[in-house]
Amino acid sequence: MYEPPDQLSAQNYQDLIDTFPQGRFVSFIGAGASKPTGIPSWKEMLEQLINLKGLDLRVDGYEGRYPELASAIYTRYEELACDNEYYDYLVSISEPTECHSTSLHHALITTIPVHVTTNFDCVLEKAYVQYKEGITPSCQFFPHFNIDDLGDHSIVYLHANREARRFVFRKEEFDSYYPSVSGVQGSSQIESFLGHLFKRRHILFIGCGFNDRYLTGCLEAISRQIALETEIEVRSFGQSLGTANVFHYALLHEQVRHDRRRLIELIEHLEGCQVHTICYRRHSEIDDILLELRGVARMGQAASDR
Repeated sequence: MYEPPDQLSAQNYQDLIDTFPQGRFVSFIGAGASKPTGIPSWKEMLEQLINLKGLDLRVDGYEGRYPELASAIYTRYEELACDNEYYDYLVSISEPTECHSTSLHHALITTIPVHVTTNFDCVLEKAYVQYKEGITPSCQFFPHFNIDDLGDHSIVYLHANREARRFVFRKEEFDSYYPSVSGVQGSSQIESFLGHLFKRRHILFIGCGFNDRYLTGCLEAISRQIALETEIEVRSFGQSLGTANVFHYALLHEQVRHDRRRLIELIEHLEGCQVHTICYRRHSEIDDILLELRGVARMGQAASDR
């Protein structure tokens, strides 16, 4: 069973347990959740794209700036008239190679009804085939999102539309779809969806390293906007009209604790974005957390049925 490694994690975990039966939760899934199935990491994707054409580019030195390297790679592919192969590769890495899905994906789809992912892969859809026979998830693909259509068994691909061969991967794409972060004129579709999600649904972040400045910058902008709206509501009506009762949580691997300053900075940053952190020691503890959440949800449902 999951045992919180510190007091803050214990407090936030208890808050999560208390909140879970009362509200609609959404999982926000990052790359860490797919790696055990053989899906390459962002760094590995870039290395493979470089090696496919023997480009004179190196991943080293681009840490934290991977979209810039993706842009440089795409430019080289265009110069070689191989841009179709670039997109062929991004589509190809959607299929898991080691296993269709993991116990984590099983726990996710049996515990939380809606899943938002920045990944390109179809592992969650594979999990439904493997563990939820007869249920086909409803999928929304970049860049068309509607929060009102998020019913049970929903998956939102925030950065990918495999069929249309459209992805948010290069710097130009991130700049265009995260205008509050880049400062350039672009589309508000992703940021608007995330803003509505942040205000109306509880979010549980899983497998997210929070190294993506676009995502973290977007969360900062959303939290500032919510704080401003809450202040106006309190001044006008004497109370907040709803967002004060929406809570968000992030599961963080304890390996971050090897860099104590980095851990403290990350926790403080996320708390400033209204995201409460829960650290874990072993990846299997995520399954334990989801199992306990599923249990408290069932008990809450049984109590309401009596």
